[in-house]
Amino acid sequence: NYHTPNDSFENVSRASLQHHGGNALQLLTALADYDLNSIGGGNAVYFDVFGCFVVWWPDWMTLPWSVGLLIVMLMAIRSGATDSVPTNRRLQIERIIAAFLLILITVAAVVVIVTMIGRRLAVDGDFKSPWPEAPFSLLMAYWTSALVALIVLIRVVQIRIRLADWTHAIGLVWIVFAVLLAVFLPGASYLFLVPATVMIFGVILLRFLPSAQAPFIFLLVWTIAVGVVWIPMQPLFYDALGFRFSIVVAILASIVTSTLLPYIGTMSNRSSWHTAATTGFAAATFAIIAIVQNRAA
Repeated sequence: NYHTPNDSFENVSRASLQHHGGNALQLLTALADYDLNSIGGGNAVYFDVFGCFVVWWPDWMTLPWSVGLLIVMLMAIRSGATDSVPTNRRLQIERIIAAFLLILITVAAVVVIVTMIGRRLAVDGDFKSPWPEAPFSLLMAYWTSALVALIVLIRVVQIRIRLADWTHAIGLVWIVFAVLLAVFLPGASYLFLVPATVMIFGVILLRFLPSAQAPFIFLLVWTIAVGVVWIPMQPLFYDALGFRFSIVVAILASIVTSTLLPYIGTMSNRSSWHTAATTGFAAATFAIIAIVQNRAA
């Protein structure tokens, strides 16, 4: 009943009270046995991995870390253009810049499109609360809509960019976001900093792995790293904001689905449109289910 019209003292679940009481007791027990005088000064950036363990570091490390990643990526892009013909080297760098700008434009366009869809689904008459009783289908409608918009926009633009160039460009985008968050919101910087670090290691390793399948294997590992950091945050974002600010949900969906751009950019036209049609059908299905479920609720 959290964040719903039924969220009242009369409807409080005893099991929920027991759950929160148990969490509070464990916290108090841990603090009671800890020497609070030994706590150092300063803030920290931290996150947990599916509730199993916590990863943290002092927040002063965040900006140098992210700037260092940016420098390494720019060096990798420059040194990666190893074609013996200067004109070809310049064209390779231009392709990476084009892919970088295309990713930013595409993500911005997807945010606008998905926000418009979300406002119609989430608050315009069909839902009584920004926290609907059946949120899963609505969230899936957002995410699948973002993926459809991403595929369609990339296919419409029709820019020929190689997989390696897509990889460098998407890595550069995530590192730029990591730098911006390190400056303005260091506590949330890990959302981009950790995946960007995995990306940098992958870019370096790819130089020593000549296999044609290596980029796909690396991108799969990187996508998993993004999932490990971002997936646990989705329930927290929903609990905090619900669908009150649909643009926030759209931004999250657009940023995370952008990790698939290297795959989408190298797909054939036929495969892309088939994928877009299938995903579009799934998005419409989730939207209909969301409306029916929450009207009934």
